[in-house]
Amino acid sequence: MLGLVLFPLVDDGSGLIRSPANALHHITFAVCAQFALASKPLLHSLLQHVPSASFTFFSGSWSRGISYDTYAALRAEFPKEKCFFDVKIADMQRPVDNILKMLAEEEHQKHSQSQTMAQKKQDQKEQSARPLPRTVSAIPT
Repeated sequence: MLGLVLFPLVDDGSGLIRSPANALHHITFAVCAQFALASKPLLHSLLQHVPSASFTFFSGSWSRGISYDTYAALRAEFPKEKCFFDVKIADMQRPVDNILKMLAEEEHQKHSQSQTMAQKKQDQKEQSARPLPRTVSAIPT
C-alpha cells in the first residue's frame, strides 16, 4: 500500500516531481472502527502531525459491526470534517425502537384527534336534532 502512495512519481505542475500523496496534499487512513477508541492517542497524534489527513473508519464485510454507542463515541472523539464512516451498526434495534416509538406516538395523537373531532360532530348532530323548547307567551290579554 505504501508503495502505491509513494510511487510512481508525478508532476503536479509546480516544477517538482512528487509522490501522489505529496502532490494531492491529502491522505486518508483506513482505521478499523472496532479498535479505534483504544487507539485514540495515536490517532490524535497522527492528525496533529499530518494536518491534511483524514480517517475512514470501517467495519469489515464479514464483521458483526460496531455498537451504536461506539459509533457515537467515534463521532464525538474526532473532528467531523476529518472522519468518514463505512461501518455496519450492530445494535440497530435501539434506533429502530426510537423510530417505532415516535411513529406510535404520532399515530396515537392522530387517533385521539380524530376521536375528538368525531365526538364534536356527534355533539353538534345531537344538538341540531333536539327540538327547540317551546316558548309560552305569558302576556295577559
